[in-house]
Amino acid sequence: MITVTDFSQAIKLLSSAQGEEITLVTPISCSSYLGVSYFLSFNNKIKKIYPSYPFKFFLDCDDNAGEALAAIRSGVKYVLFTGKATSKKRLKSLADKMGCELRFIR
Repeated sequence: MITVTDFSQAIKLLSSAQGEEITLVTPISCSSYLGVSYFLSFNNKIKKIYPSYPFKFFLDCDDNAGEALAAIRSGVKYVLFTGKATSKKRLKSLADKMGCELRFIR
């Protein structure tokens, strides 16, 4: 996973990957200070520029189960959550139903 801090960095990374699959991730706890809507907008801008490039872009929710839940419910396809085991189990169940890939380690 490569941490992406801004739009131009994401574009440079995807351009240099030349169509090879790449996995990007926001900074730790990004969901708390930027929010799910901003992330979805950011991700959609990238998809418009590189519609056929195979990449995954994870929203890091750190240990905030509420933020991870909001991300999954809002349609984020890749979520990173590092919280409690009990929350992981519940979130994993919902993520599977919603077609979201949920990861627990960076």
